[in-house]
Amino acid sequence: MKKFIIIAGLITMPWFVFCFAEDSKQAKEIQARSGENFAITLESNRTTGYEWQLAKPLDESTVQLVSSEYLTDKTELAGAGGREVWIFKALKAGKTDISFKYVRPWEKDIPPVNEKIFVIIINEKSGKGAFNKYINNDTDGSSFQEAILLPDICDFSKCKTSDCLTEVFNKTLFAQELKYVSDNYGQRGSDWKVSGFDRIDAYVFDIGKYYDDLGIEIMATGENIVLHFDITASVNALKEKQSGL
Repeated sequence: MKKFIIIAGLITMPWFVFCFAEDSKQAKEIQARSGENFAITLESNRTTGYEWQLAKPLDESTVQLVSSEYLTDKTELAGAGGREVWIFKALKAGKTDISFKYVRPWEKDIPPVNEKIFVIIINEKSGKGAFNKYINNDTDGSSFQEAILLPDICDFSKCKTSDCLTEVFNKTLFAQELKYVSDNYGQRGSDWKVSGFDRIDAYVFDIGKYYDDLGIEIMATGENIVLHFDITASVNALKEKQSGL
């Protein structure tokens, strides 16, 4: 379930391992929040003997490795690849980097065939349940202008507490967002999956304008997309109900 708090987003960008672009070592930035997990997904093919490894030790005062696993693509083709999903925990606010190398473990003193560097920006965690304004750094407001409009259909009629109002708000908006994605991108789990911004985030540009982000990964291509949803009407309705308690 999404939480109604401010979060700096996480988007992991998988890259096909045999496309050796000139900027393969160019760092990719990931936004995370202290105390929470984030994922990095890397295209891989274990049938070749290659696997991703950490290229250097982690700064364990800032991030901690939680788990890593190799997931094969759903196909019957021999030699088909998959992806490695690395889960980390952000321990405290700050900045660090995570470097990967794509190697055959038994081959010593041989340069990696691919390398990836991710710069991790960790922000402080917001107070639970608090409604905070996050001033959007998109100074021309284009993110808001391009947002997908979500109407206010929250039914607060049975709520007598602020927690109830927030829960209805979270569930209703998240359901609307998932419905939009399903209507436009196909079935969740087979055609796409949530890859980031899995909470309701109230971003504000100018007074009274709010939008929420949802990151999805297209399963067939590994493409990551961030959708912007205009939630102004829903936020204003929630605030009105909260003020009436």
